[in-house]
Amino acid sequence: MRKILALLLVVAILIAGLSLGLFNSDPVTFDYLAGRIEMPLIALMVLSGAVTALACGVISAIPLVRQRRRIARLQKELENLRQRESVATKLPASPQS
Repeated sequence: MRKILALLLVVAILIAGLSLGLFNSDPVTFDYLAGRIEMPLIALMVLSGAVTALACGVISAIPLVRQRRRIARLQKELENLRQRESVATKLPASPQS
């Protein structure tokens, strides 16, 4: 049942994308810092969506990388503490006076 629903969702997205492309194929001029380009409106919409998704991915990946580095550092510290504990438990008890 899930596969059928997923297939229907993909088909609906494709139909929506095709209709967007069909109705938004008029050429538009896009001015940016380095110049000017003329392209279909749908291409500009897709390009802006892709750039936005890429920017969001990079921005959200930065904290993830920091967190993974912190986890690796803490795991090394934990391993060092476990090794010290292991050595400390193997030492003979000191004689009491």
